[in-house]
Amino acid sequence: PSGLVGDANKAAESLIWNIRNNHIAVQNSSPFNVSLVSLTLEHAGKKSTIEGEMINPFSSHIFADKYLVP
Repeated sequence: PSGLVGDANKAAESLIWNIRNNHIAVQNSSPFNVSLVSLTLEHAGKKSTIEGEMINPFSSHIFADKYLVP
């Protein structure tokens, strides 16, 4: 829509990733929806794939992963 500031093609590059309480958190500070197909993680020599989600504008999402829990 008109009036949106920024580049939708670069919105995924601006995602902010953190680990909180043994979970992966992602924050979308852009005005665009960002669709993630999947996340592939490697921790302690083990790989896991987490199903992706759509991250809404100006929101965050928490992904749980069994390999991050001690």
